Amino acid sequence: VLYSSQCTEEETIIKPEEQVSMINETISNLQPNTKYYWKIKAHQKNQNDFYSETLTRSFTTVNFNN
Repeated sequence: VLYSSQCTEEETIIKPEEQVSMINETISNLQPNTKYYWKIKAHQKNQNDFYSETLTRSFTTVNFNN
């Protein structure tokens, strides 16, 4: 068994690439006191056989007239 105290292993930290896209959408004509569902489904151009889809989310509008 050979051992050298002069050699040490360096800690390697691998960080995945982070790509963040900001998407804003304004929806009009929403009805008060109504639950709406939404999700994002995306795919790259020329890759129709692959897509990414978020979980379905929801929100409920309120009635501001009360």
